[in-house]
Order: sequence, then structure tokens, then C-alpha cells
Amino acid sequence: MIDYQIHVASGIMIKNKKLLAGRSRNRPFFIIPGGKLEPGETSEHAAIREIQEEFGVDIKLEDLKPFDVIYEDAALGSFNKGKIVRADVFMVGAWTGEPKATSEVDELVWIDSSALANMELGGILKNHVLPRLKKEGLVG
Repeated sequence: MIDYQIHVASGIMIKNKKLLAGRSRNRPFFIIPGGKLEPGETSEHAAIREIQEEFGVDIKLEDLKPFDVIYEDAALGSFNKGKIVRADVFMVGAWTGEPKATSEVDELVWIDSSALANMELGGILKNHVLPRLKKEGLVG
């Protein structure tokens, strides 16, 4: 087991072979929606809560499917430098509502694998999620 200091849950939302990514306030890179688990919260419930808070859509528990458990160097701010993040990542099969930027997010974009060369992406998205989605033919 890998030693980690930060535990987050995230969701992958795909439509028309494109992945939805967001850029948080004062951050230069795009990530998939997610965040830290609250005390007593499951990874699934944290992913649903975070996606709702960041993208303004509703998701049912049964619409989440496990995708991967990813370990990556923390990227958000110098206070996390040297820490390892464990991300429990879920595929979101369906959602209600149209994704939109909320008060936590500056910008939303639907991306394909060309973003690996053309955009600044967070480590989990760049090094793990997007390459695997491309390999599996889930994004263009």
C-alpha cells in the first residue's frame, strides 16, 4: 500500500467522446471534478458532492462506477508540496442538469486527447485519466 497524505474522490464525465474538465479559481491547470472526503463520508458520496458543487449537476449513486485508484504528487499549492494524493476516481454514467461553472470553478471545457499536448492539465488527468480514456477509445 502506498503512503498518502491527501484522500480525494473524483468523477469522469464523458459526452460525445469528450471529457469534462474544470479550472478552479487561481489555478493554471484543468482537472476532473473532485475533492477531499469529509469525515465519515464514502468516496462515492464525496465524488457526487464535489461534482455537484463544482459543475452544478446531480448524480445518483447507482450512476457511479469505479474507474481507478490513482496515486500522484499533490499539485495544488506549495502547502501540499511533497505530499501524495490518493484519488478514488469514478466513471459517471449519467447526470441530471447541464454542467456549468459554479463559484468554485472559473472555466469548464470539454476536451479530447489533444489536450495532452495543447493544455495545462493536473497530474491525475494528464498522467493517468486522459491517456487511459484515449487507449480505451472513450475519448477522441
